[in-house]
Amino acid sequence: QVGMLRAAVTEGSETMKISRALNNQLISRIEIFFGLIGIFFERYLQPNQYQAQINLRPSLYQTAEWEKITQASVSVKEHGTHLIHQLRAIEENNYINNDKLRKEFKSMLLEIEQKFMDLNTIMNKETLGQRISWIYKTLEGNISVKSAPYNIGEKLKNLLFDKKRSCILTSATLRTDPSFNFFRE
Repeated sequence: QVGMLRAAVTEGSETMKISRALNNQLISRIEIFFGLIGIFFERYLQPNQYQAQINLRPSLYQTAEWEKITQASVSVKEHGTHLIHQLRAIEENNYINNDKLRKEFKSMLLEIEQKFMDLNTIMNKETLGQRISWIYKTLEGNISVKSAPYNIGEKLKNLLFDKKRSCILTSATLRTDPSFNFFRE
């Protein structure tokens, strides 16, 4: 994505120079953030676990290691916000004169903004009790952090059920015990 930035914006542009510097700083902060998550993962993964995954329980959020991760995420968010502002300035000031590159740039910017919103969601202490989050190691050895709401009933209601006259739902897990009550909720 940085290569596209260089191609899209005049090399001598002050905005581009600032964006490059911010990008380099952000990359180093992201590396620190995921390095700390990797250390946390190795520290708290149970040796007998079949899957390389840690469910983030409230007790883990109280550890000194998680506090370091939280501090690193603040640094990532601050630098990311500055970079997004610079990229917005590039977009808004029409520094990109190629239509195809302008569309790609806008798409890249939206993707970057979404990644930072995801990071905010995962690291937001106020919503920790409303979400389930986990860290896992992929087969390639990369560390990932994921999060999902505990209860998606309200979202499904707003995004799906309220917009359709009827829906057909199929699953092996629509019932728990002999009732549909859990699913209805």
